[in-house]
Amino acid sequence: MFQLIGVLSGVLALLADVPYIADILRGKTKPHRVSWSVFLTLNVINLFNQVAIGASYSLWLIAGFVAAQVVIVGLSIKRGVGGTSKLDLLCLAGAATGIGLWVYFQTALASIIANIAVGSIVLMPTAVKAFKRPATETKSTWLVGSLASALGAIAVGKLDVALLLLPIYSFVAQLLIYGLIQFGSLIKTARKANSVS
Repeated sequence: MFQLIGVLSGVLALLADVPYIADILRGKTKPHRVSWSVFLTLNVINLFNQVAIGASYSLWLIAGFVAAQVVIVGLSIKRGVGGTSKLDLLCLAGAATGIGLWVYFQTALASIIANIAVGSIVLMPTAVKAFKRPATETKSTWLVGSLASALGAIAVGKLDVALLLLPIYSFVAQLLIYGLIQFGSLIKTARKANSVS
């Protein structure tokens, strides 16, 4: 049963990004270059970390995210935004620090914790953009991604903090971005209604 849930989480992780990729190609969605490039780097590291600490069925989730992120990062080079603001540079410095800590401690759990810290830092530009310019994000991607992450956590099949940290973090982070898109859209709609009346 956990194997099936794990495979489903990986399939959903891939499917979640199909509308996002389609929206990038249509020019609607503008991926943040720094966020997505670091997400990809971290998830490749996370994949190896999870293998090192004995993950099995929950690996599908991260593999699905990595596959989709390769495409998104490639598309963001020409069709994305960001990369030179102070916040972007701060996020890159934070990411480099986190990766340095992982290299220094050389344990999978320390790496996972560092990756979550770095992931939280590099999520900031996307979070700000999702709130301020919600139309530049594909909200279904974040909602389905959070569902995939929840299934990835269930696929772990046991109470193992090291294995559960990443899918639970991913669930919370993606649900947060979805919420910011929704909230930003509501505020924009309210402002338009107020300016008309």
